[in-house]
Amino acid sequence: MTLIHFIFEIFKIYFLGAMYTTLIYFAIRWIFDKNSTFYQFFSNVNKTMLWFTTWAIICLILFVYMFSYYGNHGLGDSSRIPIANHNVLYQIDLSSYIEDKRGNTYNIDNFVVTDDFVYGTLEGLPEEGKTAYFVFDLKLSRIENFENETAFNAYLISKGLNKNVKYQDFSYYYDQYWSGWRFFLLP
Repeated sequence: MTLIHFIFEIFKIYFLGAMYTTLIYFAIRWIFDKNSTFYQFFSNVNKTMLWFTTWAIICLILFVYMFSYYGNHGLGDSSRIPIANHNVLYQIDLSSYIEDKRGNTYNIDNFVVTDDFVYGTLEGLPEEGKTAYFVFDLKLSRIENFENETAFNAYLISKGLNKNVKYQDFSYYYDQYWSGWRFFLLP
């Protein structure tokens, strides 16, 4: 599945590179005056070679961007959402997790993402019917766990966070971040 997704991304990069190169070509022809030095240089070069060179450079930039912090959305069954301060929310095979600065991972269920915090419920407790909570401080890349809702709500109030907000799952935030213009204009 990962290989198929990677091949799809390569084709998408080729297509986006061609689209951006063509837009740049027509923008140069439209913006610059026909008597300008740049337009004269642009008119005298081999346009096919210039187009393919520009296309290759844009494809390379898009490929590098695809694996950057802001552009990497995961391949195959893995998904990721970049959040503040170079922290990332991950999902593999429908299991969402977050990683602190020490490399500890915490499986999360439903949560809220704010500018400085991610907070919600933890997933997969051994005791039936019991819910554990977490607050992940994005600036410090540190997580606080809570065994009961009272301590969790008290911590939320102390940090000025809204405790009466609807918690969402990973797919909600993934769609919020990666859909729209990012889906169509970036790899």
